[in-house]
Amino acid sequence: MNNTGCLMELPGDDLRDRIAALLRIKYQRVWVEKRLTATTADVFFIDDTNPTFERPIAIEAKDWAGRLTSQNLASIANLYQPSLASREIDNLWIVGREPLSGSPRSTLDNLPHVRYSTYGEFCASLMNFSALLRNNTLVYEHDDVSKSYVHTRVKGSNKTLLAEVRDWIKSNKTGLMIYGGYGLGKTTFSLHLASVLSEEYQKGQFDRIPIRIALGGMYSKQDLTALICSALSSGEGGASVKDFSFGYFLEMNRQGQYLLILDGFDEMRHAMAIDDFVYTFEEMKPLFGDRAKIIILGRPDSFLTNSEEEAILGSLFDAKNEQLKKLAKVEVAFFSRDEIVGYLDAFLRKRGATLSPTEQRNYNILLQKIPDGDDGLLARPVQLSMFTKIIDECLSSNELINRYELYRRFIYGFISRESRKAARKLPPNPLLDDRADNDPRAEFMQAIAWWLLNVKKENRFEAEEVPIDIIPSAIKTGKTTITAIREAIVGSVIEPINQSGVLGSKAKRFYYFPHKSYLEFLIANYFESGSFKLGSYREFMEVINSEILTFIEEGPPSESGTPRGVSHLRQGLLGDLGQISPRVIEVCATDRNIAKEISDPGRHSRHPSTIYTHYFYMRENKVPADEYLIARLLDSKRYDSCLAIMNCIAAELSASGSQGLARSLIANCLTSISIHKMRQFMETGSPIQIFQVGSEGIRAAIAGSTIYSLSSGKRIRLDLNALGQLLANASHGLFYVPLTYSSANKEIEIATDVIAKAAGTDFEPMILRLAKKARWKTPLIPIRLIGDALTNLRL
Repeated sequence: MNNTGCLMELPGDDLRDRIAALLRIKYQRVWVEKRLTATTADVFFIDDTNPTFERPIAIEAKDWAGRLTSQNLASIANLYQPSLASREIDNLWIVGREPLSGSPRSTLDNLPHVRYSTYGEFCASLMNFSALLRNNTLVYEHDDVSKSYVHTRVKGSNKTLLAEVRDWIKSNKTGLMIYGGYGLGKTTFSLHLASVLSEEYQKGQFDRIPIRIALGGMYSKQDLTALICSALSSGEGGASVKDFSFGYFLEMNRQGQYLLILDGFDEMRHAMAIDDFVYTFEEMKPLFGDRAKIIILGRPDSFLTNSEEEAILGSLFDAKNEQLKKLAKVEVAFFSRDEIVGYLDAFLRKRGATLSPTEQRNYNILLQKIPDGDDGLLARPVQLSMFTKIIDECLSSNELINRYELYRRFIYGFISRESRKAARKLPPNPLLDDRADNDPRAEFMQAIAWWLLNVKKENRFEAEEVPIDIIPSAIKTGKTTITAIREAIVGSVIEPINQSGVLGSKAKRFYYFPHKSYLEFLIANYFESGSFKLGSYREFMEVINSEILTFIEEGPPSESGTPRGVSHLRQGLLGDLGQISPRVIEVCATDRNIAKEISDPGRHSRHPSTIYTHYFYMRENKVPADEYLIARLLDSKRYDSCLAIMNCIAAELSASGSQGLARSLIANCLTSISIHKMRQFMETGSPIQIFQVGSEGIRAAIAGSTIYSLSSGKRIRLDLNALGQLLANASHGLFYVPLTYSSANKEIEIATDVIAKAAGTDFEPMILRLAKKARWKTPLIPIRLIGDALTNLRL
């Protein structure tokens, strides 16, 4: 162990070669095994930092397990003495593994032009990380959470995340993915980890320099290289690494000198299209070489599917199987009941105030109601911290609050307190009531949250960047632009980014929402209280995520009892917004008016969003859906509505295997083809041609590509996998919800005579003849797509 933390094994010539590789990045003339007058230098280079006075320097690399003695140093110096005396070299630099003890250090002081460094000290001389290490500690110490930090645990275990990271560092894996939902303390842990390991490194107890980089800054940078260079050159308001060089950074990372902590890949994902997101992970690939150790933290929902996750993470390595060998994954746990109670008890003790009898009773009731499971209201550190800030208000009432109400009270309670200050009072507005979320500062916070998410695409901004038109008139009236912006920011939960440790820095001042969930709550407020045009609905659907949707779902009710945001969401879906996440439909399906809509279908539209929402409602509430689905199958005339109902039917069939529903679908599709065309096929054997897409065209396409004859025409099979793929292709560019089909039923078989009878007396004989003529496992009615049908259906 040494005071630089350089513990790695450097066998044989490895130390020499590593030293030479690093020097070649900075100096043009570097030699290995350079012959001098009386000996051979392990490494010889010309220090051309000052081209007028170049200095030849020899390096003796001593990769010895033990510390060098005074005799060792004297012997080495004697070998190089002729070269020093003749000025063949100006300096001798001895580089070893261990630091010198007292007596050898005294010996070295008496050897002119001879210096000794450990390998770690040699690396530090090329780039000085002292300011960064100190800044890592200061940034964490100035964060409020450091005063009451609760160690993050690994999901499904009592093991702390810090212990998991230490075990991973000792392993042969290169990368560690730390997944965690919003507010589970990922960023706090990354700050804590960087601080702890920085202190250990400076004490010689850890062998890597911890470097934490916030990936949320990717959007404003050209690429990952630019972000790293900016972060380590004080461009992000952090500490500057003296003599920073990206080439040195890559080489020393490859040699195992760093622990890279890349925080917030989910925030990077929000700001990027999927192709850019993939490209950025591909850019990380050079960081994962040789002895590198890299931690990446973020929300798991940044990856939409398991296959997308595997493909994107696989881009970090050369071969597909390397991901399993070199990448570990771990998930952050929610706080347990005991951790929540311990945190609250400690908070109340530290505060020193005694609870009143009413408060104590309500506190006891609260503790009894805390579930011992995942994702309770107080199981996320960010929400638990918020609760402590409004705990007096909550304990003085018997009312239990949900997550939406917790955020509302915390964020808008702050506004109410600010508004009561004389210097913060604004002119009264007769159009607003006295609710805090109608305060002009609330309006500003909602608008700036939307601007950050939709326009700027990062949770960070300079005051001068704020568009003046998003500042309410009550705030900006009678003020200069910059004064109005300052007033709006100061009276909100927006904070300046902490630049502790950069004393005297002239870096730009950035502001942000202290937690991304604040921004998501305000976006939900913005959506539920605003009036959107179609273009705004499209923009909203592009940036929406599960957390925003949950806030909308839990929001305040309208007169009908349905949250206002849910009603707005349903209204927006009528604008034909293309592919929509199933989670959006799940939220729409909480509308309390749906049961009435289903019971009186004549008064409601056949828009695909309505069909999907009704189906999700029935599925969630275990209402039998066959009757509704069959009715919509018969009366849906629009092409997109037809696609929607068939998608819902296919999903229902995959789960239930309902013979009646399958019979109705097959008969409906077969009877979309005229008897004349069926007869023509029977006579000529030529496939039936489909020229146009439409409700009839899609039904014919289903009949000709997913319905097969079996058992010499006695049975008919519906292929649900083929049906799902056809519907996905046919829905390209239209309103479409990708439903998950159950694996319980991939195919459904029905007796041919049952299908024929369901088709009606006009079609019954023809269907029986078609089934008998069709070959084994071939489509009952072959079709050929031509023109628009071929382009759109893409069978």
